[in-house]
Amino acid sequence: MLREIEIKRNEIITLLKTLKKLEFYYQKNFNEISVKELFNLVRTIRILTKYVEEINTVIETTQSIIKEYDNKRIEICLKYCKKDQDGNPIIVNNNYTIDDTEKVDFDNEIKQLTSQYQNNLNDYKIKLKELQELLNEKIIIRVPLLSINILPNNQDKEKRFYLDTNELSVLDILIEES
Repeated sequence: MLREIEIKRNEIITLLKTLKKLEFYYQKNFNEISVKELFNLVRTIRILTKYVEEINTVIETTQSIIKEYDNKRIEICLKYCKKDQDGNPIIVNNNYTIDDTEKVDFDNEIKQLTSQYQNNLNDYKIKLKELQELLNEKIIIRVPLLSINILPNNQDKEKRFYLDTNELSVLDILIEES
């Protein structure tokens, strides 16, 4: 039986990860689930995967807008950053550490690059906003209900299976109590 559910697109990603975790568990513990329950689980994963693929396409398109700019920005950072004794860049709080003696030249090259790619950066900001709106958009999808029996009877860390409270709560939208 299919149920219409209202869900934000970004919640679909979390839901899909949790369902795939269950699927992985049942691949190793096939005797703990009925064929019907497994079928509904796989079917739900297939439906949700289509929505996540749509989101990934938008993300890739958004990232492609600034890819060239970002590669050149990283080249400039590598050119002016401090390096350790092995020649690797020193990164603190996800930022390259720029040598104080090189700061003015670094800033000038970054300003030049930013100016050169200003249209791309503006487009990126617009696409990023659209992406955020897309992820927060509530949509209605039709998915199979999953039996409460889909949840393992006990969480077994020895079998390397555990659902945290967030994962359990995200499943709630799909669970049908028998």
